[in-house]
Amino acid sequence: MSPRRSLIALALVLPSLVSVAIAPPASAKAVAVADTFKVYDATRRSLDVLSNDYDDAILFPKSVYVCGLSVGTKAANKIHVYTEGEEPTRIQLLTAPDVTGTVTFTYQACRVGETSNASRATVTLKIRALKNLQVKRGKHKGKVRVINPNGTLVGIVWSIGDNPKPRGMRTLKANQKMTLNIKRSKIFWAALGADGDGVAHAGSGQVRGIMSPR
Repeated sequence: MSPRRSLIALALVLPSLVSVAIAPPASAKAVAVADTFKVYDATRRSLDVLSNDYDDAILFPKSVYVCGLSVGTKAANKIHVYTEGEEPTRIQLLTAPDVTGTVTFTYQACRVGETSNASRATVTLKIRALKNLQVKRGKHKGKVRVINPNGTLVGIVWSIGDNPKPRGMRTLKANQKMTLNIKRSKIFWAALGADGDGVAHAGSGQVRGIMSPR
């Protein structure tokens, strides 16, 4: 075949070859990979479950999104999971108070713009609880003693008397002890610890008789 005829033949065939080469396979799908997260009880977290998921298309892969959630009956008593918006990329988690141990649920990942060929993966939650801060009258008048029994940073905030407006806040490092100077007879307090992008409850209560002599 002459060079001219070869070029003409190639020009006729090339478009079909290119379309076959760039078209994703019919079975292209998202691939969901299992995840494990450490969380606290009585907290809210936003879980990035897609960080290790991917689209298996060789050419022109798409992003993936969470297209389904499944929680078993036992797990439903301990956690609540949901997504926000169309084609969400994170799973929102709420853990119940006084729950510890391992809890699992599953989710499905799909290619953006698609709902078929979903891939399923398991999320394992290792739930632990923060210990309550120990907050009580100090040995001297006007003093409140605070102990953080946790191996992590915890903040305490308090209000004076019956006024709910916060009047003070302190942060205690892991296993730190602290004495607060309180010139009121009574305070209400609450404590929170950081949990990823959320917070975890570390106790609440009141202290009376602060200005009374021992």
